Amino acid sequence: MAHSHTTSKIKITGVHFLLSFILVLSLPALCFALTPIAHTDVVPYQRIEYGGSFTFGVVAFSKAGINRVEFAISGQGYSGGTKTSSAMELNTRHAHTEPAVPMASWPGVYEYFVTISASEFTSNGTISVTPTVVGNDGGSRVLGSTTLIVEGANATNRNYAYVNPSTGSDSCQANTTDRCRTIERAVQVAQAANGGNSSGNIIYLDAGNYTAVGSHTTSTSGEWLTIKNAPGASRDNIIISDSGTVFDSADHLKFEGVSLYASSYGDNVINGTVPNLWVDGCKLYSPSRLYNDPDTGNGDLRPIQGSTKYYATETFATEVDRAFSDMTILRNATIYRISEDVTRNSNLVVNTRVDDQDPEDALAQYPHADSYQQFGTIGNNVIVYNYYGTDLHYQGLFLRGGGNDEAFVNVFMEMREPGRYGRPPAEGGNIVFNSGALYVEDNNWDHILIWHCSFPYQKFAFWGLDKGTVNFEMTNSSIIGSIFYEFVANSDGGCIDPPSYANGNTKGNEALYNHYYSAAVDVGSPCCSFNASNCPHFQSKSPDSGSPATQSHGGRYHAAALDLTDTSTYVDFGYPDPNTGAILIDRLPTNLTGVPADVFGYQRDATPDVGAIESIKSILPPKNLKIKNP
Repeated sequence: MAHSHTTSKIKITGVHFLLSFILVLSLPALCFALTPIAHTDVVPYQRIEYGGSFTFGVVAFSKAGINRVEFAISGQGYSGGTKTSSAMELNTRHAHTEPAVPMASWPGVYEYFVTISASEFTSNGTISVTPTVVGNDGGSRVLGSTTLIVEGANATNRNYAYVNPSTGSDSCQANTTDRCRTIERAVQVAQAANGGNSSGNIIYLDAGNYTAVGSHTTSTSGEWLTIKNAPGASRDNIIISDSGTVFDSADHLKFEGVSLYASSYGDNVINGTVPNLWVDGCKLYSPSRLYNDPDTGNGDLRPIQGSTKYYATETFATEVDRAFSDMTILRNATIYRISEDVTRNSNLVVNTRVDDQDPEDALAQYPHADSYQQFGTIGNNVIVYNYYGTDLHYQGLFLRGGGNDEAFVNVFMEMREPGRYGRPPAEGGNIVFNSGALYVEDNNWDHILIWHCSFPYQKFAFWGLDKGTVNFEMTNSSIIGSIFYEFVANSDGGCIDPPSYANGNTKGNEALYNHYYSAAVDVGSPCCSFNASNCPHFQSKSPDSGSPATQSHGGRYHAAALDLTDTSTYVDFGYPDPNTGAILIDRLPTNLTGVPADVFGYQRDATPDVGAIESIKSILPPKNLKIKNP
């Protein structure tokens, strides 16, 4: 898919935000400013080279809209003053295409960013950037400071060494084209040339298999030690399949343009011991996504193990159980053929392509293959933005325990038959097959945004978990321009549509211009107790806060496998084809959310479509896209 890397600027203002502001002021119980949902979209400790510049971005949303983002910059004689961005623009620094999987291409990220130039500084060293996000209602969030390195006075040389596992020698020298035999030796000589420190050093790898890393202690103190592909060597031909203290002892370790391979259970390249880890433009893989350890029956077959938050950008994960754990930034990631979660409890997930997520009921532990999982913690300040998932077989969004300030924007999750078991059938396990589920146990949900999302097959549920009498409650939340196949809610209204989303509700919630495939009348038996496991649930609710109502209904119960040669099925799977999907097209009277582009990065027009895909600007799925028959 080709994209035009043009820069567009769209100011997030409009009637919707004014009305939202008036509504908030008119509700005594909710008369406070909302805290924006925002994250810095920059991996720290990067370098602004002499004479160069750096686009520094923030992804931010609020039910009230974003007024501006201010960037306070300090250090190294900075003279540029506070910089401000008041519009989402296309940051093409984040443009990326992954050729291994269809439709894994992005022109960049629409976000709030400013340009920082090396010429604005007088000396070399670290600088600090602290963004403050301000909403249209006056609510604000100060983000943590990000450290960068700038060459303000002059260009500096970085120490480096090359490695070739076949022709290299232990007598190699740093800062030459000599080839070392091992990564360990290359790190040693480059570190010695840098005064005993590996900060900022680069280790270039020729094509080959790196099966012995070594145990040299690596010292870093504030800049990445980068292990990357040598010029002319490609990612898929550089395979690292061993760990070692060369990696584990580094405080700031970056892999770039290489493959990390887990050949067997427990054979991890990284085992959760690196405080700051960044994988950029890498491939993460193993022999198969289906692996049962003969002793425990568990999988855990992946090259990066552990729950330490880290950064992954432009990275491809395939044939593993879980793709990514807790991430600080997950951007431009492509995930293909995995058997467990895509990611868990990650703060910022932006530009994500997932295809063929399926445990196949072939693993002893019956993994819960969630496309985005929030579990074991109350969600706080979470963004999932531009997520395109197809051929999913267990659960899309799984959010459990309550949350505050969470935005799900341009999320497309397409479930396909067959659904999979969450635990062994012999133990009473049932098939789990949800496009999304927000559970509440001891906490509720506040300021949750579901904007321009598509959940075109299987139910999306708001419910209390195993409590029966506990009602699901949301406040200050917004569901706009989204598609739901079936909508389930165990809310304060029992079996009727959630009154907390009705016109004039006192909870500060809104649901506008959404499409519900199921009929406008309830289906199932007259029972809404979620404590009774064998009781059918009402799955045709359609919350709407408009007056008159703004929702739409309709759509066939399509076949389990999508035939992309038949465009008449596109609307059933959330693709607003102009010939068959008119019910989704041009539905919003204005751009109510202010989100300027769809899940693929194509701009929305003045009257956006419902769902994650904008029909006029986006191309529909290629007819040769692989379809897995159930």
